[in-house]
Parts: sequence; C-alpha cells; structure tokens
Amino acid sequence: MTDSVKGNSLAQQFTSKTDNAKKFWYDQSIDYLSWMQKTCVYHRCLWDHLDIPAEGKIVQLGVGFGLSLELLYQRFGARTMGIDIFNYCDHPVLYVQDIRETKDFKLAYVHCNVGNFNTTPSIRKHGLEWSLRNLVPGGKCVTAGNDPWVDSELGINMKKFASVHDCHVLDIPNDPLITKMNQIGKYHSKHDCIIVKNQ
Repeated sequence: MTDSVKGNSLAQQFTSKTDNAKKFWYDQSIDYLSWMQKTCVYHRCLWDHLDIPAEGKIVQLGVGFGLSLELLYQRFGARTMGIDIFNYCDHPVLYVQDIRETKDFKLAYVHCNVGNFNTTPSIRKHGLEWSLRNLVPGGKCVTAGNDPWVDSELGINMKKFASVHDCHVLDIPNDPLITKMNQIGKYHSKHDCIIVKNQ
C-alpha cells in the first residue's frame, strides 16, 4: 500500500519530528528490540561475506534505539554515523536530522532503514535514492527490497531502481546466524537485499 492510498497526512505525521511520530517510532522500536533483530544480526555477520571500501562513511538511516548502530560503531569506529529524526538513547554518533535535508557525502556502507517500506514508503524511497546516489564504487546498501511484497509496497522494481543508480542487487548471503534469525520467525532475510554500486 502506498502513501497515497494510506493518505499523505499519515506519511507527514510519522516522518516529521512531532510528538506523534516520536511515540509511533518508539513503540515500533520497542516491539523489535532484540539482539536477534535483523539489523543487529546483519551487523554481526555480513562482514564475513562483504568487502567494504576503505573510502566513505558507514551509515545507518533509521536507528531506533541504536543497538545495531552500536555494532557498526564497535567495528568501524569514527567512520560510523546514524541518521534519524529521534535519538531515544542519546547515542553519540547519531545525528538528529531528516534524511530529506541531509547533504550528500560518500558512503562505503549504508543500512537504509528510514521509515518503513509498508507504512511510509515515500520516505524509504527518498532514503534509498540518497543512499544509492552517494555510494562509492563497490559500496553496499542493505535494505528491504527485491522481494515481490516489499517492491509492491514501495511501488518499484528494486533491480530496475538499482540499475538507474548504476548499481546491481544481490541476495542476503547464507550465514548460520541469519539462518537462525529466519528460523525464529519474527524476521526473514528473504525480504531484504544488498545493493552494490558498480565499479
């Protein structure tokens, strides 16, 4: 379902820095607070499968309570930053800003988790466009997509969308921790993909 079906007021209500949005995303984040949440799982095991360029920042768009951002920070140090309209836990490398107002800079890796693909697809697409535009050659973007349900909600074909931005799409790799996450059943990697900037 797109923003236009759900109503632009919903998208504006939950993608701007308002009290309603702060409560909405807090409640969403609480529901998914776990070290087995997929972003935490990915940020613990993807590095065994991906080469990350030496140039560019390591960024998470849409941070929640910052567990997975902390995993990135522990691995990549000063290269790491989070971008979100709220900083619930005062994480020191989370920058409180709206992705629609964020300036371009070089990215080696980005997890695009801003908004939600089925609740606020417009802000997610904006985050994806910003992410893919700023990837350095060989840079990686992990996000929901390349799945019929997700692509339908976003209103795009992820492979075509990536191609327009000089990128290609890979599946999330097989890894024992990802398999365990899938078996638990709250999340599934089949809904996600890795978008790689062509070299």
